[in-house]
Amino acid sequence: MNILIDIGNFDPKVGASNDMLDLANYSQHDQIKFFVMGNIDKIHFPILKNKSLEIIYGKNIPLSRLGFPIYAFSTLFWLFQLKRHKIDVVHINYISWGPSLCLAARLLKLPIIARAGDKYNLKNKSTHWVSKYIANCHEQASYQLNSPLKAKVTVVGDLVDIDRIANDREIKSDVFKATEGAINIVYVGQIAERKGLHILIEAFERLSNNIHLYLVGGDWKEKGFPQKIRSMLESSEANNRVHLINHRTDAISIINQSDIFILPSLSEARPRVILEAMSLGRCIISTKVGGIPDMISHLETGLLAEGNNVDDLYEQMALATQSIELRKKIGDNAALFAKSNLNPVKTASNYRNVYQTAINEMNSHVK
Repeated sequence: MNILIDIGNFDPKVGASNDMLDLANYSQHDQIKFFVMGNIDKIHFPILKNKSLEIIYGKNIPLSRLGFPIYAFSTLFWLFQLKRHKIDVVHINYISWGPSLCLAARLLKLPIIARAGDKYNLKNKSTHWVSKYIANCHEQASYQLNSPLKAKVTVVGDLVDIDRIANDREIKSDVFKATEGAINIVYVGQIAERKGLHILIEAFERLSNNIHLYLVGGDWKEKGFPQKIRSMLESSEANNRVHLINHRTDAISIINQSDIFILPSLSEARPRVILEAMSLGRCIISTKVGGIPDMISHLETGLLAEGNNVDDLYEQMALATQSIELRKKIGDNAALFAKSNLNPVKTASNYRNVYQTAINEMNSHVK
């Protein structure tokens, strides 16, 4: 079985890109060959090739009247590539308006699998061309599940590289060298407003001086939201207790060495970083948004605050920082949850079943 995945903008720091890498990794025994295309920086080629992913160079062009000649040429290009590589299924992570790759797949009567998540538009021909929608949780597919597309949705489960987590947790990071002996709270993720970092800063200011906060991810020199957070800290009494760290390749190690992992998001689906922190047995504080409450049971496998609520977030941080026993209990329970619920091999098999079902249905319609 040959699968072509249009990853869109490939970024190894983003969940959708990592899902693709983990899918390829845990499908190695399923006789599936994965091809990938999209906006991929050359510096990431070794990452893809290390997972035995073959890169097809080409763009997926959305339909437009002004750009129709280019669109037509792109469709012909993908007709050739799909035939040349004997592609069985086209998997699109981000659906645009009638993209050329989807049209080529439809002309060749190949099933199209799409990643669920964004709002749908029934006027978009791509919506009608999709055979199946894949989601890792019900919350991610909420728009599709509450629409005429419901029957096309399959929730396949989480793709988390548990082998990488087991290996990377043994790495010793030097990040906490200056605050050894203090209680260290860590956030790892994108520097974006929807992650609630401004709410986190306001809540953290109320905590005592023996507690430090590390915000890890992205590039803190960038303008926009990173600049907003830097400006907040300049006038904050907690400025010397908040540490801004750019994206690190040893993020798993940093989470593992922390006392508390925090994700104060304003909106989420099912963030993989929480599953990673659970696998590491960390005490987790997060918010009651999206699919997070299905992952975390309050006071059992984590602590939950209302989203966009400074007071509630402070209360949960105060509760966790005041009791080492509570942190250990929550961390131990989280690790047990992860061990019982995370099975990337099974999830990869679920993907394969969706692909095969789509192929069988398409073949039956052709006949």
